[in-house]
Amino acid sequence: MTIEAGSGQDPSQAPGAMMAGRREPPRPGGRQRRAIVASVEMTALARHLTSRRFMAQVITGAIALAAAAELLRENQARSVARLVAWDRKRHLRDQLASQARQRKGG
Repeated sequence: MTIEAGSGQDPSQAPGAMMAGRREPPRPGGRQRRAIVASVEMTALARHLTSRRFMAQVITGAIALAAAAELLRENQARSVARLVAWDRKRHLRDQLASQARQRKGG
């Protein structure tokens, strides 16, 4: 004994079989289809760009980007300050060494 799953209808009476004799209306092709798809995509994009959620994400991203840029500038300023301090110390050491050589030689 087998258990059959299904609606109990005759497969020849399935909706697909009943529509076999009917013709579907012609679908737009080529340029017209591309124009319709482009129009739908542009409408979806316009709705997305004007949504509050998207605007909030853009504003949050802009704030984060500005904060990251500020951190980078501060980090660069500290690096330059360290380089300047190192150069002053090196220059001072060179001057002291030069003065010591002059005293010995003179």
